[in-house]
Amino acid sequence: MRLAVAGKGGAGKTTISATLARLAARGGRPVVAIDADANPNLSTALGVSAGVAARLGPVPPSLVSRRQGGTGLVEPIEAVLDSYGLIAPDGVRLLGMGAPAHAEEGCLCSAHAVVASLLEDLGEPDRLVVVDMEASPEHLSRGTVRHADVVCLVAEPYYRSLETVRRMAALVAELPVRHVVVAANKVRSPADADAIAEFCDRHGFELAGSVPWSEEVVAADRQRVPVIDWPGAAPVVDAVAKLAAALLPLPAGTPVDIAKARQRLESLSASDILSAPELELDVAGLFDDALGMIDPRAAQILSDRLFADEPTTLDQLGQRHDVTRERIRQIEGKAC
Repeated sequence: MRLAVAGKGGAGKTTISATLARLAARGGRPVVAIDADANPNLSTALGVSAGVAARLGPVPPSLVSRRQGGTGLVEPIEAVLDSYGLIAPDGVRLLGMGAPAHAEEGCLCSAHAVVASLLEDLGEPDRLVVVDMEASPEHLSRGTVRHADVVCLVAEPYYRSLETVRRMAALVAELPVRHVVVAANKVRSPADADAIAEFCDRHGFELAGSVPWSEEVVAADRQRVPVIDWPGAAPVVDAVAKLAAALLPLPAGTPVDIAKARQRLESLSASDILSAPELELDVAGLFDDALGMIDPRAAQILSDRLFADEPTTLDQLGQRHDVTRERIRQIEGKAC
């Protein structure tokens, strides 16, 4: 599973990425963490010493080559991990995108291509890949995370953070990413929790978990100690563990009840659907595959769009689910 963590600067992406990666590794899962921020801090959050982190060089752009349909690595991924990765606490394998060494060096286009290629070649089901993204939406506009299975948008209970989540979610919707979820962070009160929950409900986002505010996180950072190793931060670590439990088992499909849709599909022949008797299709299987390309709420909208008991217009469907016609068209396009 390939998980990209994004959000506004300072929202807590790196803390959540590092804590989640180490929790998964402690649970026996192979984990690769990629620092995809040009201002790298993931090594510190994981607990890598400054001396060891200084040896972490970027994966060179020369390892990326053009393939049909995109880019890829010219070396086997395991060789890349061995040559350019570091072993962080709990056995997490750490890779870095690299950072500018001097002013006026130019853009980071090649570095983004490296991260995209790493994500494409690290797509093994049993391995967890956690990508700590930069605050800029550039990784979305460049399609850096197009091979991610899940994008987790970290949201603080403030307007600017939530607005960043909304903008980024709109960009992710244009990529072939299967699932987009929101993680609430720095929640101080029930009012904070309600603000993020109401925001997610209004925009149709799935809220995967909530992490409380803690002064202990600040104290740990002052001492350059990972949150997971700071005893006073146990409530935060427990909340990230619950978030991990919600994310990591996430299946390729969706939790929507598609029994009714499946029953109706299986009652139809290919000729009923396509008016082409010579075509035989596993239509129910194709529908399952389509649902697997989108998040649970979008899957429910698509199911209602295709299998409503009565004809439903886009406007009626939009009113029912509080979404725009354009969003419905986006869902249809991604599933198809």
